[in-house]
Amino acid sequence: AALITKRPASGGNELGRRPSSAVGTFLRILMINDVYVLDNYPKVATAVNKARAAAKELDCAVISTLNGDFLSPCLISALDGGAAMVEGINRAQIDYVCLGNHELDLPYSALGKRLEAFKGVCINSNLHNDGVNHFPRFLPIKVGERTALLGGFLTEDLSIYPPAIAPQFTPVAEACTSIWEEAKASLGYMPDVYLP
Repeated sequence: AALITKRPASGGNELGRRPSSAVGTFLRILMINDVYVLDNYPKVATAVNKARAAAKELDCAVISTLNGDFLSPCLISALDGGAAMVEGINRAQIDYVCLGNHELDLPYSALGKRLEAFKGVCINSNLHNDGVNHFPRFLPIKVGERTALLGGFLTEDLSIYPPAIAPQFTPVAEACTSIWEEAKASLGYMPDVYLP
């Protein structure tokens, strides 16, 4: 809430001014993670709307990300399999999500099916289990004349997962490198920045 309650500074809005070191179009990322209740999504939607409304004036590209733990361990997801939380992230205007360890509280097939209702993109760079391995491994984002490469990596620390789910990972460090090389080959050029 603090982000949207300050008075606008000259040359900016409640979300801030254009960075003085920015050259050309810059990337503004509104990022959240570990969301277990729906209560704050209206504030997130307000922040996203304000950032997008100021984007042209500030010469910036705006994206919103939710970096894991957005379907579970929310109590309501135990009742509806994550339907309300997906509706919440849609209404909050989240553009990109990546899986967190608690998304694996849902069976892989149910998780993949539930995320079909998400209006944005789920990026899955290193989890290979059926049901979730169809999500894109990376995504290029145009920022003016530059390109930012987004990845979505899930920790390979098996101690935080129930043994029964048997996640099949590429370790994060190895996956970061392979995704970078895969993206360069696919795009035919090297992105300007990598946001794993």
